[in-house]
Amino acid sequence: MCAKEIDPGSETYKMADRFEVRIQWSDADEAFVAWTPDIKFCTAHGETVEEAACQIRDAIAGNIEVAREFGDPMPEPLYRLDTPGGPYSGNRRYSATA
Repeated sequence: MCAKEIDPGSETYKMADRFEVRIQWSDADEAFVAWTPDIKFCTAHGETVEEAACQIRDAIAGNIEVAREFGDPMPEPLYRLDTPGGPYSGNRRYSATA
């Protein structure tokens, strides 16, 4: 299980799952780096694609929690891979490149 502080069954965690995640290998970091194009500076990393995906989901959920706490607006996901009728319709949730 990924979540350390946020309940995976919570509304926040479900909301975090709506954001597209991109993952690629970084030679400089010697790790897989994950980010979402919808939340500026929201990144994570891991030794495996799965770990990076888990970490970025937690980071997105954390961003949502902080935005709620301070009454800040949270951006709507714009870059979903599975947008109905979109060019990536039906593709997997995470896009990963090596």
